[in-house]
Formats: sequence, C-alpha cells, structure tokens
Amino acid sequence: MNLLKAYFHFILSFLLFTPSVSIAQVDSNLIWSDEFDGSGQIDTSKWFQQYILPNGQSWFSGEVQHYTNREENSFVKDGCLHIVAKKENYASQGAAKEYTSARLNSKFAFKYGRIETRVKMPTGFGLWTAIWTLGQNITENGGYWNKQFGSAQWPACGEMNILEYWGKSPNDILGGVHAPNGWGGGAHQGLAFVNSAETTFHVYETIWNPFEVIFKVDGVEYYRYAPIDKTPNSWPLNNKHYLLANIAVRPDIDTTFLQTELLVDYIRVYQTDTLTSVDEGIIDNQNFKVYPNPVSNLFTLETSNDLIGAKLRIENITGKEIERIIIQSSISNIDCSNFPPGIYFLSILQDDKIIHQKFIVE
Repeated sequence: MNLLKAYFHFILSFLLFTPSVSIAQVDSNLIWSDEFDGSGQIDTSKWFQQYILPNGQSWFSGEVQHYTNREENSFVKDGCLHIVAKKENYASQGAAKEYTSARLNSKFAFKYGRIETRVKMPTGFGLWTAIWTLGQNITENGGYWNKQFGSAQWPACGEMNILEYWGKSPNDILGGVHAPNGWGGGAHQGLAFVNSAETTFHVYETIWNPFEVIFKVDGVEYYRYAPIDKTPNSWPLNNKHYLLANIAVRPDIDTTFLQTELLVDYIRVYQTDTLTSVDEGIIDNQNFKVYPNPVSNLFTLETSNDLIGAKLRIENITGKEIERIIIQSSISNIDCSNFPPGIYFLSILQDDKIIHQKFIVE
C-alpha cells in the first residue's frame, strides 16, 4: 500500500457560501515575477529600495553596512538582478559606515503560493545573504508596507527564508520559518548542502499553503514546517507576505573583503488554479465523494484507492478538530450523529494538490 500524506486545515475561502463545492488546487498559475531583463535601474514598479536605518543608527543583528537606494548597489544587467555589497566609506542619516549594500522590498504581497528563484550566491566570510518574506503587517521604520499595514513586531509578523546564506559556511543553505515560538538561532529551519552555490546558479523554492511550508533546492525537498497546532505563536503565516532580497555585512567581515554580488536570474510567485464542480446533495471530484450532504447521522466517503491509508481531519467552523480518521478502504461510513448542527470542513493535501471540502450537519 502506498501511504500518502494527508493534512487538513480549516478553509473558509471559496467554501463558506457554497455547500457542495469541491476545489482542487495546484500552484501553477504565475501571478507575479521579475525576470530582470534589460539593464540599468531595477524596476521600481516592483521593488522598493529600503535604506532608512530602522533605529536611526544601524541595522539589526549587529549589521555594519548602509543599505542604499543607489544603482551601484542594486541594478539589472545581463538578465540578472545584481545586489552588490562593497567596502567604501559612506555616510547617511548622520551615521558613517565602511560598507554598503542593498535591501529590496517587493511592492507585491500575497498569501499562499509557490515562490521560485534562480540564484548564484556571493562570496565572502562575514556576509549574510537572503531571499525571504516578511508579513506585510510588520512594524519596521523605513519598510515599504509599514505606514499602511504595520501592526506587528518581528517575529510575530512571521518570516519565511526561501534561502539564507552565511559566507562563513560556503555551500550551506538554510530555509525555514521564524515565529514567536522559534526565531533567530532557534528558528524552525533545515539545512541543505548545495555544491557550487557560489559558482553556479541553483533553483530555490518555497511552497506555502494553509498546512505547511516546504523548502526545496533544485527540486529536492530538504525541510518541511508543519506544526499540528497552528496558533499565532507557531504559525504567524495567515496574513499576506512580501518578498525581500539583500546582502548584510556582519561585524566579522573578512578584513580583505572589497566587493561581491548576489546574482538573481528570476523570482516568480505562483498560486493555485481553482477548479470547482457543483452537484446538489453530493460533494464529488476525481479523488473522493461525500454524501449525503447535508447529513444527519452518517455520511459515506468514497475515495480513490491511492488515498487508502491517508489521514483525514474534520474541523468545525471555528477550526477546532472534531475527529481524525485513517482511511481504511475506498468506502468509509463516518458517524457524525454526535456533531452539533453546523458547518464542518475536511481537507486533504496530496502531492501538489489541495482538496477542500465542506459538509453540513443538520
């Protein structure tokens, strides 16, 4: 028997007002991208160059650079975004520093999807490179979204690292999630060894859905974050996020360092194509069928054979788990006679498809 993983989540979107709708989702619809074609200035309709010192003196975590909005530190050339960190004396906002770099914020925010980027890493002991996301609701002086949406401090706003790269540990890639119950050095993260990360382009991918966040390099998964109990403490990922790209300079920077650059071939965000089918009294699709709907005491679940052994979870409209079921056969009878009348949800995540179902208990 092929045991497939199945997870579920309380989903109101698309379902709340349609009793008999099945939805299959695949992250295949490109909704935003920058291919970094052309040359010269970055596309300012897509990117904001964040340079204001958030505390008036310096950046976080002991970083020693100034971020700038100059073309010298971020530009497009030869089909790539170039983020350049360099050693130079530079004074801004009343503070003099010996290094400059760039920190870009996307002017696009989204909730759920697949983020894919093709990147060649910079070189240099003491550099800290990342392509990542922050919650649109972060309160961060100088950030693009702060004035309009800022309401949560980090890490309560949530953070996902599509890739994080420390120059002191060449070819080691970190991907993960920062949340109130795990952040900084204690973040929920995994490590992937990527041979030739600094000399060859590699594809980095993050898949974010209501169940989990998956991190891949060159199509190979190396970490998955899927807390069972999704609270603001463990899952600050229920709000929109935006993209960032930067090179930070740490206090332990190599004294011989002069200049390096992060090369980004593209950044793409995909979301789901949504396919719906409606049939009065029956929730039906190619993977499973639930009937009758609405139900009083007992409903029947018919599944395809490849879902036998999968886990199924039922939640009420508040998101509280009511029952957890292992599918034992292609036809299962589920007793809901002790369920109070109301709306209930069951969901299955299978490979790259998420199928959400709603049923009503009379």
